[in-house]
Amino acid sequence: MRGFQAIKSNLRRKLIQQRKELKPEQVHSLSFSVCQQILSHPVFIQSQTIAFYYPINNEVDLLSLVNMKGNPKTFLLPYVLNNSDMEFRVYTLDSELVNNKYGIPQPENSQTVISSQIDLCLMPLVGYHRNGSRLGYGGGFYDRYFSNSNNKQKTKLAGAAYNFQQCPTLESDSWDVPMDIIFTNNETIEIKHE
Repeated sequence: MRGFQAIKSNLRRKLIQQRKELKPEQVHSLSFSVCQQILSHPVFIQSQTIAFYYPINNEVDLLSLVNMKGNPKTFLLPYVLNNSDMEFRVYTLDSELVNNKYGIPQPENSQTVISSQIDLCLMPLVGYHRNGSRLGYGGGFYDRYFSNSNNKQKTKLAGAAYNFQQCPTLESDSWDVPMDIIFTNNETIEIKHE
């Protein structure tokens, strides 16, 4: 088991480094392509309440989804409560954001929304497998949140990634919550769960 975790750690380091090397114009261009995939997908069009993340360290930037004029959707950002738990709070362009202990901006004085009200969650990731496995930062926040949810079937879980983050050898841990969809800069991958 320890060897498996070491492999994941090395893969995580390598992919984060590769992402760090992107130039700002590459992040902008690739993120635009990912957002186009999301905007045209039925799951986004039909969703009213959408959780996403505030981009750091050259992650795919989804903030333009919120900036659309006349957007009737409710957007949420994660709010870290302690070392193991998070919740989702309403985010608007006027939200007051304060950095959490990881340096990630989160909405300070916003309404909390329970998991059963979230239609779609766009998750950050470090790497992905086409079978829906997600390599995160190792904190397990999303896995815990959605495995503890009584409503796993309702919320569609989607990753937002650059195509170079695909990992053909990535294996899941037993506690990993699989993604339903992966949006990349050149394709949308629909995962068929057994």
